[in-house]
Amino acid sequence: MPLDKKQTHSGARDSPPQSEESESGWSGDDDEFDCYESVDDRPQQVDDRLFIGSMAAEHNLEGMRAAGITHVLQVAEGLSPSHASEGLSYRSVQVADLPGEDLVAHFGRCFEFIAEAHGGGGGVLVHCVAGVSRSATVCMGWLMWRHKVSADDAFRRVHRVRPWVAPNPGFREQLERFGRLGCDLSRWTAWRHVWREREEPLTLLLRDLEEEGRELERERER
Repeated sequence: MPLDKKQTHSGARDSPPQSEESESGWSGDDDEFDCYESVDDRPQQVDDRLFIGSMAAEHNLEGMRAAGITHVLQVAEGLSPSHASEGLSYRSVQVADLPGEDLVAHFGRCFEFIAEAHGGGGGVLVHCVAGVSRSATVCMGWLMWRHKVSADDAFRRVHRVRPWVAPNPGFREQLERFGRLGCDLSRWTAWRHVWREREEPLTLLLRDLEEEGRELERERER
């Protein structure tokens, strides 16, 4: 089904509301990592018929079937379907887990796939490699776009079911910017350019410091 880049929903606002509760950070909880191994091969539900997981969850055909998953969205480089022959539908989004990677630019394809699955009564697993950054960002983006919640609220919803999620700094800023744009994909502009502009002054400063250090070393050797 075609996806309207600015879909309207009953009760939706022009921009997501700000959370009344402040979030101290978007990092996974260190004390929750002890449960990681015991649950990481199982899809974890973040919304109606929407699940998050790692590569191990996608390998677990029995677990996906038990959750009612019919569609799998792979958000990482180099992943291939494990169960395409079992009747599952797959979509692959080739994206690296790097701050300068424009993940929101892929939201249209991701959301279209999720909407198509839901339209047919199916469930969707969104996974990357570890189920920490890329898949979490897509799930958070869906919650923001579909339910018109803030980035902080979307993080809390995903964090509640998967406490070790931690989108990288670039993805976090993209989600916040996405929220400021009213979750309107048609208003999104290239992130890579924005991130490079932010990085260049720091890069130049580091180069200057390195050169100063080399000059001091040469003076000591004279």
